[in-house]
Amino acid sequence: PVPGGGPAHSRLSMPTHASVHGSIAYQTPEPQRKPVNVKSIRPPRLVSELRVERREEVKVRSERNAKEILDEKKRRDRQRRQEEADANISSTPFARGHLTEFEPFNLESVQRHEVCQMELEQKRREALGPSPPKRVITKAPGEITQPRPFHLESDFRGERARQEFQEKVDREEAEQEEERKFRARPIARFKNNASQHRPPPKPLAQPFSPELSMKRRSQQRKEYDEAAELRREEDVLNKCMAEEQKEAELDAEMQ
Repeated sequence: PVPGGGPAHSRLSMPTHASVHGSIAYQTPEPQRKPVNVKSIRPPRLVSELRVERREEVKVRSERNAKEILDEKKRRDRQRRQEEADANISSTPFARGHLTEFEPFNLESVQRHEVCQMELEQKRREALGPSPPKRVITKAPGEITQPRPFHLESDFRGERARQEFQEKVDREEAEQEEERKFRARPIARFKNNASQHRPPPKPLAQPFSPELSMKRRSQQRKEYDEAAELRREEDVLNKCMAEEQKEAELDAEMQ
């Protein structure tokens, strides 16, 4: 038995670990866990999606309203045209079976205009007098123009160029034919001995020592050093003479 009464198998699920208290071993029960109801997490609804849906709804509604208004306008136009056509048919005389017959008429102004034109034409003829008879000029049929033969300068130039080119081709062919013929060439004969015409032998080249710039520069450097040494000696000598002269002057002043 476990502390608290009751059978051990009714309070314990499965043994986990044993605790020793004195000489009796006790088993601690495992705590029972309640099942967790896992709910599906739905994504948040954004305001931008609502705006898009509202915009689409407004667009569809406006298109539907515009289409309804346009259909209503077309229906009213058809109805109005039908009513006007019915009214015109009922008001025309053709609908009642009567035809309009026009009576012939003449305007007095047209008759006066024709009389005035005739009087003006008669006065003009009287002022001009009788017209002279018309002269009938008869012209003898001319002869048919006969074309004269002509020659273009370009034809002459072309013919001359063709002749020159043909002459050149013939001349080159004759030269090539002449060059293709074989001719024996005799050996040249010399009256004098061939040895007399030989040039005299050239003397052999004599080697010589090259003049190096190093030697020339070393000589120049040597001369420069000697001149510098002389200048230094002259400077030292001048200084010594100046000091001696100054000392002599001081001695003369002291005496």
